[in-house]
Amino acid sequence: MSDVNEAADVAEKMAPLVIRILAHLPTPWKGKRPQQPSDQQMPSTDVAAIKELQESGLQVAYYKGAAIEVEAFQQAQDKEANRLASNALNTASMIDPDLDWTKEDVDALDAEFLHRWALEASNVSDETLQMLWAKLLEGELNSPGSVSNDTMSIARDMNKARAEEFRLLCSAALYNWEGIPSIVIGLGNPGGNSLQPYGLSYNVLMKLAHHRLIVNDMSSYRTISGGSLGPIYPVKHQGMSYVLRASPQHDAASGLRISGILFTPAGEELARVVEHIPMPEYTQAMIEDLKKAGWDVLPVNDAS
Repeated sequence: MSDVNEAADVAEKMAPLVIRILAHLPTPWKGKRPQQPSDQQMPSTDVAAIKELQESGLQVAYYKGAAIEVEAFQQAQDKEANRLASNALNTASMIDPDLDWTKEDVDALDAEFLHRWALEASNVSDETLQMLWAKLLEGELNSPGSVSNDTMSIARDMNKARAEEFRLLCSAALYNWEGIPSIVIGLGNPGGNSLQPYGLSYNVLMKLAHHRLIVNDMSSYRTISGGSLGPIYPVKHQGMSYVLRASPQHDAASGLRISGILFTPAGEELARVVEHIPMPEYTQAMIEDLKKAGWDVLPVNDAS
């Protein structure tokens, strides 16, 4: 199938979703335009007002009648409606084209969620933010009820800079094997700018905390406990699967810590739909930091 035909096929399968999205957007008002009044038809109040202006020394060059007012209003309304629809549809078009639409029940989408999504996404023109809203819609399609109102509010308040910074943070995070973000290894003291070389300075982290995406404590940690084999923690990072296992020479009878930055519940929701970017320098530094903290970092195929 050619790229053109494939795109047309996806567009056809998305049609029910597009129809529902447009139904939640304001449509231009279509009213009967009143006939523009002639000089003889001018309301007496207008005539009196013009005479008063003329008597005060001001010259009235023209009379803007009701028909012109309606015309200007309708043109502005049409333009705004087109802007909202264009933004919403551009955002929806960023949904994964490989999504199996035969398994998606568009009619099952919660009406309140879709209404809010349409209103918020229709006012976003930046591609970075549109991608975020597209992933939120995709996440709700795949798992109805998974996107909370709190998460929608936080996404609404994000600008392009915050979205890009949050994308860096999510790309650096460790996730469990279900895709839930766990922690971003701090590589020392994030409050002392230990993550600055990777675009996550203390100032950036504070802004993310202000937007309620991460916990406002730069010295957070998770304690991993274990049984007879000691602490074992399966994680994913940058599309790779690992098992973190306490080094044999390390006394981890009471558990072993992983220090770093924790996500808020809303941050966890958003992180699950954010697309990651490669961060090889950070990944190498993270693995070295984990080893220093007493962890063996084992690619999943080599884990025993």
